[in-house]
Amino acid sequence: MVNTPSSPNPHGVPLTFELARNALFGGGARLITLAVGLVLTPYLLARLGAERFGVWALLTFVTGLIGLLDFSFRTSFVKYLAETHARDDREGERAILGTGLIAYGLFALGLAPILFFASDPLLALLAVPVGLRPAARACYLIGAAGYLLSNVLAVFPAWCDSRQRMDLTNATGVAALFVSAGATVGLVESGLGLVGAALGQFLGIALFHVACIPICQRRFGPLGLSVGSIRGVWFRRLFLFGFKLHVSSMCWIVNRQFDKFLLARWAGLPLVGSYELALRIAGNAGTLQPSLAAALVPASSRLTAEDDLARLRRLYREATRYLCLAGIPPFALIMAFHRDAMIAWIGRPDAWASAFLILLAVGYMVNSLSNGMAFVCQGIERPGLQAEQSALQLVANVLLSVILFRYMGPCGAALGTTLALVFGAAYFAWRFHPHIGVSTRTLFREAAWIPLVASASGALVARLAVGWIAADSRMPAILKLAAGLVVFAVVFGAICVATGCVGRTEWERVRLLLRRGKH
Repeated sequence: MVNTPSSPNPHGVPLTFELARNALFGGGARLITLAVGLVLTPYLLARLGAERFGVWALLTFVTGLIGLLDFSFRTSFVKYLAETHARDDREGERAILGTGLIAYGLFALGLAPILFFASDPLLALLAVPVGLRPAARACYLIGAAGYLLSNVLAVFPAWCDSRQRMDLTNATGVAALFVSAGATVGLVESGLGLVGAALGQFLGIALFHVACIPICQRRFGPLGLSVGSIRGVWFRRLFLFGFKLHVSSMCWIVNRQFDKFLLARWAGLPLVGSYELALRIAGNAGTLQPSLAAALVPASSRLTAEDDLARLRRLYREATRYLCLAGIPPFALIMAFHRDAMIAWIGRPDAWASAFLILLAVGYMVNSLSNGMAFVCQGIERPGLQAEQSALQLVANVLLSVILFRYMGPCGAALGTTLALVFGAAYFAWRFHPHIGVSTRTLFREAAWIPLVASASGALVARLAVGWIAADSRMPAILKLAAGLVVFAVVFGAICVATGCVGRTEWERVRLLLRRGKH
């Protein structure tokens, strides 16, 4: 008998109520974050000025790189906490939490003096103007403090996520985001400038992580932690699992930045700026899927602990179908309205940015379809496969981008990146799918074919329908994009419904989600 979404067993069907709720809150939180950033970024640029804003952007990039020192422990926490919960192993859960708190606490104590004394040499290396260095140093130290605090308290949001309550962490994160944005504006307006922006960001980080502590205590019971709950075996497992994921993260960062190095070295800084514009649009278009799919880590970890491969396989196949439905349309729209999107954002056309955007959108779209694989791969404790994919993409990106740049010019660099992303995603599918007994060809036909056809058809019809609208400035371009989006949604939805890709099952799940959400 096939379980239904209303089955009392929450792990009995793919896309259970908990997964749907997590996807809804995760996707919504991501969209809100993008919207806030879209508003806050031009505000800071206007209030701080181009020079100070450049320093702010540089320092946030640096503190982001410092954040890579966590060795992806947070994902390790989510995976193993979900497994221990599935086995009703309260002692193991307590050991993971205690080990994580102590390990991150000692790590923060050791790293704090290094970050403090590195501030002046770092600012000199970054060529920050002498007159701005006091404020820049304060911003850097505030950002480093926020990073260390978030590391020490990372086990609490991870604990919440492992129990499939990502709705709580996402809702808390959105609340902290609004407080942070309001504080940033208030502090900047009070005359604190760069330091005010850094303090506003720190407030949001601190509020989120501290608020997760009582949420976890109230929902999951008291921790009862003690020094005796720390286990070296858990530290080794957390570290080894996280390190493999960390290799993937490092490769991905280099992949994103390598083309800019090529362009800066041999094509000039103006083209680097155009590439960065295209990269931000293509990159943001692919950030919705990870937010929707993050719940696959604790869900697949739990099913692995229960040794239920059949349900794991159904979970993955159905999740992939929904990820394709949500993830492919943004890239189709980008490729159809690349010039209008650029004008709507920066107020003017940029031919190079549009060309880069078309090329990058293809690669980022294909790569985004591997998000389901990546999260399930983590859940079944195969992070090495994801590391292999990222390493191969990096090697292929360097070789192809250099060769194609030599023969095709600047667009060759973007084409090389796209080909590398496509190759990496195909390799990942070839390596991963045998582990859970899924056919790549069958999965593509079931999950991706209709969304691809519907997206391409919707984008083409939308382009033809609104192509007559002249959009040479920001407001006409925004109106043209809005009209195109409406036409696209109608065509895309009609094809999905007519082919049965979206039907009664989906509406029933939405109804169930809304009904349970009231209780």
